[in-house]
Amino acid sequence: INLSRAGPGASFLQPAVMSRRIFRTLTA
Repeated sequence: INLSRAGPGASFLQPAVMSRRIFRTLTA
């Protein structure tokens, strides 16, 4: 994923994916 190309969407998407990953690990 090219962050510079994604722009502000990247700053919103990246933490969301990280939180989802952590959430999955906690619930698993």
